[in-house]
Amino acid sequence: MNNSSILNENFDKPGDQSLHKLWAYEFIHKEDMIIDGLDMPSSTKTFLKQHQHHDMSAFPLQCEKVVTISNNKGCIRYPSPNDDSWPCEPSHDYWGSHQHLPGEDIESVVCRGCVNTGKWGIDFSGRSEKLICIRGCSECVRKCGFIWGHYKSTNDQTVSMDRIPWIPIPNNGVQLVPENNEEGDLLRTRSIELSNQDMIETTLKKLWNYRCDYDPPHWRDFFIRVPERITKLIFEMFGFSGHINCVGDIPIDSLAQSKVNGIFEKLNKQENIYDNLLDDILEITESEYDMFDEIEDIEEIEEIEETIKRKENVKNALQVIEGIMDTDGQKMDQGKYLELCNLLRDIHQE
Repeated sequence: MNNSSILNENFDKPGDQSLHKLWAYEFIHKEDMIIDGLDMPSSTKTFLKQHQHHDMSAFPLQCEKVVTISNNKGCIRYPSPNDDSWPCEPSHDYWGSHQHLPGEDIESVVCRGCVNTGKWGIDFSGRSEKLICIRGCSECVRKCGFIWGHYKSTNDQTVSMDRIPWIPIPNNGVQLVPENNEEGDLLRTRSIELSNQDMIETTLKKLWNYRCDYDPPHWRDFFIRVPERITKLIFEMFGFSGHINCVGDIPIDSLAQSKVNGIFEKLNKQENIYDNLLDDILEITESEYDMFDEIEDIEEIEEIEETIKRKENVKNALQVIEGIMDTDGQKMDQGKYLELCNLLRDIHQE
């Protein structure tokens, strides 16, 4: 299989999920490391701990950790202030020539938006560790064609490294997520990658901000603002066919946003079925465990124990199936087949 195809899936958050897949395929090593344990200047450690550089789902514990990467069966590179230049030309308010990063002895042309809202990490691939920007600000990502970073495989021994092309890593850019306390006061702001749904909603909203129903924007206005993968999604959702220029002449319906929301709501609901089922099983099991202290009848205790065991087997069987569905081929090997058969046998016998 051509290596250029392994990231061509319709990831919801392509930057984060591409990095995870490169790690899973052993192209790279990836590890969350304690920031205080790194041999780096204290100012750099303070910079890396800032909450706006961490994903919402990781706060607050992960603010003490940073993503570190290194080459394995492939090579990876992300923009770094140690390099000669940033990946795109300064062209917006966030830019400042010779922006100085904490802990760096060099001055580089680095985007202030990326410094303030980007996701940063450490690259151990070289002779010394290097500060890297794993996810840039939305403006920089857009100017780079919704690409942030590159990778390549080093497995092919018949081709010299210099002749192996770098393959782009897709990215949707950043959205800022505020977190407020119960009184509504702002506690902190973090940055997470825009999902495909976020990108569609944001772009449609911007297009309609200064337009009326009798003077709607056209799909061409949308297509020039999003990556090709989002354009393909729109074609699928609205049943478009034909050349993009012809579809671009079609006015955007004022209810387009509602249609998109409805589709994603159904997709997200389907994806959550497995998680909700497991949550129900675990919740019931925990409540039944709590009942042991209140029951004195031995037969009733044995009955509860059998119920708990059966539900745990159901949970384990669901996890096996979920693991199979997460693989690319969605095929069951002999080991998984035997494991699932044993679990189903135990459930039947109970």
